Amino acid sequence: MDKKKWAFHVCCVNSDGFTPLDIAVMILDISMAKLLSLTEQESPQDRLKSGFEKLIRTKESKFSQLVSLVKEAERCVEDLTTCVLSTATSGSLSMALLKEKEKQLTLWRRRQQLLRRMKSGFEKL
Repeated sequence: MDKKKWAFHVCCVNSDGFTPLDIAVMILDISMAKLLSLTEQESPQDRLKSGFEKLIRTKESKFSQLVSLVKEAERCVEDLTTCVLSTATSGSLSMALLKEKEKQLTLWRRRQQLLRRMKSGFEKL
């Protein structure tokens, strides 16, 4: 595996705006956080950019972002649960579509669990 390519992925930001290091710290995975902090190699331009981003993204803004992500996940779980239950009793969706909704519900529940765990870990920092 190309080391430079791997290092890029370690330092990338996901669609929620968190790096793997952010997530490791928030779920209190200390060994992973140490490993990820060792692999962060930045160019001078990246260091300047990340320093500026860190200045903007304070602890409070990350926490408020986590709270909004948890709320979104809760809303989606609630909506999909209602949809699956009502569809299962009324039979208004095809079996394939019902299975897809159940799959989405499972994924949103997992996301909700992870986000709650991250929020809980973040509160302990």
